[in-house]
Amino acid sequence: MGTETKHTGHNTRWHVVRDAQMNPVSVVMAFDDFKAAFPREAASVLADSEAAEDAELIRLADEVKNDESFPFEIVKRLSNGENPVKVYREHRDMTQPQLAELADVSTNYISMIETGKKTASRKLQAKLAGILGVDYDDLETWTVDGD
Repeated sequence: MGTETKHTGHNTRWHVVRDAQMNPVSVVMAFDDFKAAFPREAASVLADSEAAEDAELIRLADEVKNDESFPFEIVKRLSNGENPVKVYREHRDMTQPQLAELADVSTNYISMIETGKKTASRKLQAKLAGILGVDYDDLETWTVDGD
């Protein structure tokens, strides 16, 4: 396929796309020129574009609607440096003994993790994340730049 450029006296430029036999197949022009020449059709195209953008935003919202969000109080506690295991455990209305039993560790060990005296192994952190219904990385203590 070949193209040729045409100009008019109105500073409108378009390209004619031709097939192998040089028959015109389509015309391509700048949208501003199209809008000036065909205002109703351009308005329809813009409405279709907005509808497509709205549909994409709805699709993206549907993708994440099953992701859990947390109350501001949880985010505030985490950003203040509180231990994530403790914050999420309390958010789930669990006691240390309940979490310890599910994780198959002692209550004392959970207490030491929550107070920062011990660090959970990667395996235990993954297990705790699963029990608490959060991602593995969510159990990392937050660091705030500038501290």
